[in-house]
Order: sequence, then C-alpha cells, then structure tokens
Amino acid sequence: MKVPMLFRSLQAATAMVIVLTVGLVIAIAVGGIAVSRAMEQRERIILIPPYLDRQVQLGWSAASADYLKSFGMYFTTLAANVTPNNIDFVAQNLELFVDSRIFPDVRRTLKATAENPQFRGTGSSLVFQPNEILFEPETMKVFVGGTATHRDAAGRKTDTEMIYELGVEMRTGRPWITSIETYDGREMRTQKWRQQHPNFREEAGK
Repeated sequence: MKVPMLFRSLQAATAMVIVLTVGLVIAIAVGGIAVSRAMEQRERIILIPPYLDRQVQLGWSAASADYLKSFGMYFTTLAANVTPNNIDFVAQNLELFVDSRIFPDVRRTLKATAENPQFRGTGSSLVFQPNEILFEPETMKVFVGGTATHRDAAGRKTDTEMIYELGVEMRTGRPWITSIETYDGREMRTQKWRQQHPNFREEAGK
C-alpha cells in the first residue's frame, strides 16, 4: 500500500477543499454586497437628456451631480418664469416634484402672486435667466444663480441678481425638491459660506 502517495493525495484534497471554501465565502460576501447595493439602488438607468452634453446616471436612491443640476435648472426655469396666464399651470406642474411638506407654502406664494393686482391683469411677467449652477453633495443642495427680470405692461423692466437654493432628494428613482430658499445677490450660501458667516441669519433679521 502506497501510504505516502495516499497521504499526499489527502493533503491535496484537503487543500483544495480549503481553497474552494474560501472562494465560496468570498463569492457569498461579494454577492451579498452586490445584492445590498442592488436593493439600495435598484435598477440604474444611464441616459443623456437632450439638454446635456454628457452621460448622467439615475438610480433608485441616487443620481449623478450633472443630473441633479439639470433638474435644479429645470425647476427654476419653470418656477421662476411666470405670467398671469400660466401661473396656475406652473403650480400644477410643481406639485409633481415638490415635497408635500413644503408644497402648501409654494402654492400660497404662487397664489399671492396671482392675486396681486399689480401682477394679475396688467400683463406683467417674471423671467429668470440662470447663469451659474452648483451642486453641493455634502448637503444635497443645488444652487442656481442668475438674473430675475420683472417686466410691466409698459415694457419697463427691473433686473435683480438672485440665487435659488434647492434641497434635493432621490426617492424611488425620482428627484424631489425638499427645500426652497431664494435671496438676492450673487453669493451662494454653501456649507463653506455658512461656516464663514455663522451669524448671518441674526444679522439679516436686524
């Protein structure tokens, strides 16, 4: 009986079992991570909207910065370009992607604008022309800067530099606006800016 040969065969078989076991454990771990990510992201869609010149990613609970910036641009283009004739249409469409917790405030603001006698029935219009956009991943905020132009029935116009600060969130593959803040000027109140101006709210209230 060739005991040494049998011993070597058993050693080889044992080593093979160990290798296969380790490989299986690694495969299960990798598979678990993949499943976890799949559950979080669901299906990832790659698309190039007509107003973008690069590829963006849209997942179940996340999206690329370029996609979120384009969404912020779309929101401001819709929300900040109103006339007495389209203000109801704007409100109905904003409801589709503005969080239900803040939409009542948005609707009240639009309603107040619509009922303002200086706006309704005078042929006035509000136009916002964006010229700068920034996405801040730490706070999930999109900043859109530009010029807001109010034009009255006589054609006189007033230009105001302003910023739209939008909180965004991806839910079930859809972007939602969770907060809206507007202010005059060109300086975006990013996280870094707020850290450098810790008392700006108190100063603004004086």
